[in-house]
Order: sequence, then C-alpha cells, then structure tokens
Amino acid sequence: MHAEREGKTRVDTRPCILTAMPAGIEGMPTVLRQAQELVRRHVEALVQETVLFEWESADSPLRPTDAPLLLLRPGAGALLNAQRLLELAELLRRHPDAQLTLPLTDFTTLGEESVPRSASTCFAVESGADLVVAGLHADCPIELRRLAGSLQAHTANFTAVVRAFTDRDAEVAVIGPIAPHTWRYLEDEVACRVRVYADGHGRHAGLAAELYRQVGAARWREWLSGMADVIIMDTRQFFAGLSPYPSPEDFLASDLGRPAEVAHPLLRELTEAALEGKPPLILGGPMLLNGGLYALVETAWRIGPDVDRGYHIRWK
Repeated sequence: MHAEREGKTRVDTRPCILTAMPAGIEGMPTVLRQAQELVRRHVEALVQETVLFEWESADSPLRPTDAPLLLLRPGAGALLNAQRLLELAELLRRHPDAQLTLPLTDFTTLGEESVPRSASTCFAVESGADLVVAGLHADCPIELRRLAGSLQAHTANFTAVVRAFTDRDAEVAVIGPIAPHTWRYLEDEVACRVRVYADGHGRHAGLAAELYRQVGAARWREWLSGMADVIIMDTRQFFAGLSPYPSPEDFLASDLGRPAEVAHPLLRELTEAALEGKPPLILGGPMLLNGGLYALVETAWRIGPDVDRGYHIRWK
C-alpha cells in the first residue's frame, strides 16, 4: 500500500530542474561566465513561465528527490524554448526515477525512449565560438544575443557554413572529435557533402596538427583549400599534443577572430590563417563540433532554400 502511494506521488509530482552556476569554473574568461549566467536566468524564466518544473536553487546540494530530475550543465539550455521544455517535462513524467542531464551525451535514453535531440538539448555555451553560434540562432535569448553582438566577433566564416549546409554543390569538412549522434544528424539533415576527419579520440585532428607544425601555415592552408568549401575545427583537440597549451583567454580571442589578442604564437598564426583567403575556417571547442553543429544546421534551414537533405558523409 505504501509503495502504491509512493509511486502515485512520484508520477503526479512535477519534475525538478537544477542548473549549475558558472561561478567557480577555474580559468574561464569573464564573458563566458556572464554568458552562462544569462543562460541560467533564461532557463529560470522559462520554468516560471511554463510552470512545468519545480525550480531547485543552483547552490542547493544534490539530494534524493521524489520526482524526476533534469540537470543542466553550465551554459546548457541556451536555446531551450517553451515547447522543448514541455517535451522534456512530459518525457520525465513517464520516467519518474529518471535523472537526465543536458547537454545530452552519446546514447542517452530513458528506458526504451530516445530523448529528442536538437540544439535545445545538445548545445551549451562553453566557448567563444559557442557564443557566436548561439547569437545566430532564432531561439537565442535576447540578452545573450546582445552579449554575443557586443563582442564584434568575426562572423563571416560562421555565415559561410550556414549557407553551405543548404547548398547541394557545397562541401564542408569537420576536423576533430565528433559524437556518433552528430555524425548521423549531419548525414540526414544537411544538403551539402560532408567530410569528417575524426575518430573517438581525435586521432585525425592530431595528424592535422602535426602536419601544420611541419609545413607551416601557408602550405597547410593550401592543403585545406583542396579539402572543402568550409572547414570546422576543434582547436582544443588540435593543440592537445602541442606544447605549450594555449590559455583560455587565447582560445576565446581565437574563437572570436581576434588574432592580435592571441599570445600563443601557433594559435595566433592559425587564427590569422582562418581569416585569410579560402576556404573559410571556423575555430572552436568540443561543443562546436557537437551541439554547435545542431544549432548551425537549424539556423541554416530557417534562412536557407528549401532543398532536399541527406548527402552521405565521406568517411576518411
């Protein structure tokens, strides 16, 4: 009898939502902490507006709960809207013991149900490139869009990849670790051809970095020009095998297309190469190659032509 009452309580109770605070993240540039705080406020406002979740204080200790729980990492939920939040709430109500974390990781399921994947569930603001990507998306909160606009980032390369995703004659290359669900998403959802130079440990990105170090920026750029019309690259993985490793501030300036502010000589040279000539080169972190691709593809189809999707990826 007690078990029946407890089960009924769990099902009837609204799911809880907990967002992590950005404060205390070691070494994170101030503008990214500001962005993540704006995202947290956006999610809190959505929860208050929709009354779909019980709000948990961000500094509350994680405790046992009699309701399903949705955990959001710092910066997650930047592109959530009321409809997506409703879908998540309904999903969690069907799984009263669930603890779901956004952004979604590989193979996330609840029972036999797959959690819907989109920019709203797979994307988080973790780098300067992510902030630019968020600012281009239609569901970006207005304050976050203003912050992204205030940075005066170099956005031409991001615009180029958005156009390419709906161009059946275009080719896009991705260099760096990319999640299996993102592979499948690109294969099904873009109109252009896509080349992927990566495996689970970023081995091919390491080879690209070694080639860059051996031949220099100019020759490396020539190699890229024969690869695709637009290149998207994870610079964190690119520099993983090189020493010294760039600082968070250097990566932020590089993501935003500000080579003069990059102290690390190799990263500054790479950033300059990204802004000169062709093909356009987008630099960012791990999120750019995963949730960021969801966001860029969604943006592409909102503003691009209505053409068939589904070119097959050329595996390398």
